[in-house]
Amino acid sequence: MTRYFSSSLLSLFTIGSALLSLPISVHSDFPMATPESQGLSSESLNELGDVVQFYFDNEMIVGAELLVIKNRCTVFHQAYGWMDRKKGNRWR
Repeated sequence: MTRYFSSSLLSLFTIGSALLSLPISVHSDFPMATPESQGLSSESLNELGDVVQFYFDNEMIVGAELLVIKNRCTVFHQAYGWMDRKKGNRWR
């Protein structure tokens, strides 16, 4: 992984964490849309998801949630790894 890409991924985790702390009603303000309808590539977003999965598979993280919003539309939302590693609960 390049340093730039790792930094970008860390920024995404930070942004995602901030969004997850918002009240539930705020999440409904970001309706689902296809990536292509918002000018993004599904393939690129899936590759980004593969990077997060790589981090989990190589035990660099225990879990993550990747949320990509563009133009106030949710274009990608996926959870990876453990929700609770001690209890053996994986993200669904």
